[in-house]
Amino acid sequence: MADDRKLSIWRHPRRLGFILFNLAALKLLTMWFEWRAAPIDPDVGGVLDTVLISAGMAVLVTVWVGMWVAWGVFLYLRHRRHKT
Repeated sequence: MADDRKLSIWRHPRRLGFILFNLAALKLLTMWFEWRAAPIDPDVGGVLDTVLISAGMAVLVTVWVGMWVAWGVFLYLRHRRHKT
């Protein structure tokens, strides 16, 4: 039974992509939290880095939340379609 689940993930690239994107997003978020804990360099380069990295994280979180909402809508619609 466990082998069937492993094969199911490899056979469906959307599932594998979903899992890999979530893992990459979690890794980037943890790296960002660690980076934010370090003191910020007060010169112009440090401020620019802070702005760019924070904007990138905002985009990542927006895409991540949108992906989860789309997945939830997909499951809801599929469940509703099979229920009737």
